[in-house]
Amino acid sequence: MVKLDSGIGILIVFSLFFLIFQSADQGVDSYAFVLDARAGIAFFHPHHLFYNSLVHILFRVSVSLGMEAMRVISAVSSLLGALTLTFIFLTLKNRTTSAMALVLTIAMGCMHAFWSFSTSVEVNITSMMFLSLSFYLLSAGPPTARDSIAVFTLLAIGTLFHQLTALAVIPIFFYEVKRHRSFLRVMKYALPSLVTGALLYLAIGITQIQDINIVELYKWLTMYGHLGYWGTVGRGNFLISLWGIIKAVFGGDMLRQVVYGDVLTLFHIFYIVAVIFVSVGILMICGYTVYCFIKKRGAFEWLFVSLAAIYSIFGFWWTPTDAGFWLYPILSMLMLSATAIAGNRPMRKIMYVTVSIMIAVNLFYEIFPASSAKNSVALRGAAVLNELHLTSDDLLLNNLMRIRSALEYHYNTIVPTTCLGFREFGPKEQVIENYLARIDLTPGRVILFEDEINPEPHRRFMYDRFSREDYARVYGRYMDRLVSLDSIEVFGRQIRIYRID
Repeated sequence: MVKLDSGIGILIVFSLFFLIFQSADQGVDSYAFVLDARAGIAFFHPHHLFYNSLVHILFRVSVSLGMEAMRVISAVSSLLGALTLTFIFLTLKNRTTSAMALVLTIAMGCMHAFWSFSTSVEVNITSMMFLSLSFYLLSAGPPTARDSIAVFTLLAIGTLFHQLTALAVIPIFFYEVKRHRSFLRVMKYALPSLVTGALLYLAIGITQIQDINIVELYKWLTMYGHLGYWGTVGRGNFLISLWGIIKAVFGGDMLRQVVYGDVLTLFHIFYIVAVIFVSVGILMICGYTVYCFIKKRGAFEWLFVSLAAIYSIFGFWWTPTDAGFWLYPILSMLMLSATAIAGNRPMRKIMYVTVSIMIAVNLFYEIFPASSAKNSVALRGAAVLNELHLTSDDLLLNNLMRIRSALEYHYNTIVPTTCLGFREFGPKEQVIENYLARIDLTPGRVILFEDEINPEPHRRFMYDRFSREDYARVYGRYMDRLVSLDSIEVFGRQIRIYRID
């Protein structure tokens, strides 16, 4: 009989759980990965170099075997997610009791973002697998040269899959210096793999640019940073970050149904009460964890405080609404909390109750519904658009871009798509003028989703450049020319789909 303490039980149970309950509502990035693979482009992407390559390979293998590629790649993600949880469990078991390690591992696996990334085509789970294996080696026992070399090799490989892994290098480096009591010795362990990884990254980058020079190579390596959509700081980042964390833990779809839905039922009220209860419990656990850290600031604690701080600052600056980026500081806080509350019986009880309610809420309100195709916004929207028989002469005005991506992937229909919030950067009035001209000069039909006229308040990035008044001014001229074609349910309310007559 397989012992759970070995981690094999975690691997088997969560592999089955993730494979059975696959996400039916793949994100826009997920579709982008497989569409690039189908088109044979972007084999190397600067921000997730080897992950794109892996998706391309898995896509070709799937097609050659007559299998649906997105399902196959999602299944591979499921196995990587289960492996990640196995390493998390083993790390926690080295720092606390097996029972607490088990409960916290299940909690991590049932967090909405972790489940979502483990059951769809997403890169973050690959990065987290390399990180979690590194954490296990760091916690497995006294420092050894073999383990240190392995850790930095894993970080180098992880960075080749996702640049975000690189943020863990410096905190882990200084943690190893503390453990080995020698800066030079750790440099000797770290440099070969890190330098090799960096040189490989640069070498591949050189093959991807047209003009071989430092400026072009830098632009390629930092491609997203030059697009203007990421990397801003303002007062709104605090509220957006809170929303990103809520999405990471709870998913947010049910919360949006409560806010935007037409009817508040007892089912919704139970959910609100449970979310508030879990949120209070998490805040109490985090507060006690910080208190314990202030009292006992050991090297292991400093490592995960540093990781939590670095990844939080990056998420706050780069893309505070992205639930995937908030998984990294959440994982770091999980490691800290395990050691902090292990010796405090009341806090352990709070943790057990909080985790139990969170797991139940996420399973029945988010994970189980999201694994059903009939609840997928992307699939429902794509099916409705497919019935319209759109062509390249038409224009789709829609800010839920995964609907357009699902239409292309599942129905091989490519229709020009745009929206006001994602237009090119420049003087606002000129951008609006160009946008209106694009609509008016479309030779075919112009299809408009209702939520593009008045985007949901929580999607604050839609209002970063254009105010509500701007939206009203742009679409006001078309309001008496809208012909209702169909509708889809999005977050508890019906979104009508119009044709501009």
